[in-house]
Amino acid sequence: MVNGVCAVRVEQRELLTSAGADHLVRIWDPATGLPVHTLEGHTKWVEEVCAVRVQRGELLASAGADHMVRIWDPATGAAERTVEGHTGWVNGVCAVHVDGRELLASAGTDATVRIWDPATGAAERTLEGHTGWVNGVCAVHVDGHELLASAGTDQIRVWDPATGLPGRILEGHTGWIRGVCAVPGDGRELLASAGDDATVRIWDPATSVLERTLKAHTSRVNAVCTVRTDGRELLASAGTDGTVQIWDPATGALERTLQGHTGWVNGVCAIRVDGRELLASAGDDDTVRMSDPGTGVLQRILTEPTDGLHQRVSDVSRQP
Repeated sequence: MVNGVCAVRVEQRELLTSAGADHLVRIWDPATGLPVHTLEGHTKWVEEVCAVRVQRGELLASAGADHMVRIWDPATGAAERTVEGHTGWVNGVCAVHVDGRELLASAGTDATVRIWDPATGAAERTLEGHTGWVNGVCAVHVDGHELLASAGTDQIRVWDPATGLPGRILEGHTGWIRGVCAVPGDGRELLASAGDDATVRIWDPATSVLERTLKAHTSRVNAVCTVRTDGRELLASAGTDGTVQIWDPATGALERTLQGHTGWVNGVCAIRVDGRELLASAGDDDTVRMSDPGTGVLQRILTEPTDGLHQRVSDVSRQP
């Protein structure tokens, strides 16, 4: 089972990272589909991964069901440090800028969002206010300031990461919220959320106003991300119905449906390959699928091994 995916920059190229239920983080070359590194250290499921920049370049952070956030050097696969503080599963991680530094935020089942210095592992602050699991976290710009949004069991909370003070509360989902992402727009950033109520919702985080509700999934939506194609910013959502839906966030129109996963789709991310952005999706079927978001054409399938010894990749870029 693959729980999440993210892009991470190493020197002059982007690599693709996957978080697995096999307790491993894998780094792939998305241009070839070949494995680069396998990162071992978590003792339970790896829930999510994200890139975070320090002075010398980008590092990789992974969120684990073992209550740990682990930080790695993606260029070498070496473990940099382990960040401890959560008292439950860590469900999500993201980078956020605070006072000219890029920090790391983590979301946990202990109802907290925690902010860390990824260069040292030092705890900066703990954000409390959720009454249940926090399932995801992302940075979002509001009126020129970078804020932090967190997805909880019944609401989305917006915080000032510099002070830890709570801001607006976004309510409207009728079930748990599984993930959030920022959506660039005309002169402002909106916020997209993925819910157990089978909807994707788009909000104005500056006002808490629900802008639109996107309906196409037939069951829980696990994750959302933006992806750019042909000069347009699109929104992708991953569902337990086995599909990835691609939307125009400006209108709410459904652009296309990507099928192929044979189980839940748990995560999505944009990844730049040979000058164009592709969409990677992580599935319960032990695969990462890479597709062209503009056409829906499947480019490649990355398959995590079941025996721990071999990596398999299928290049399907020539398929219609």
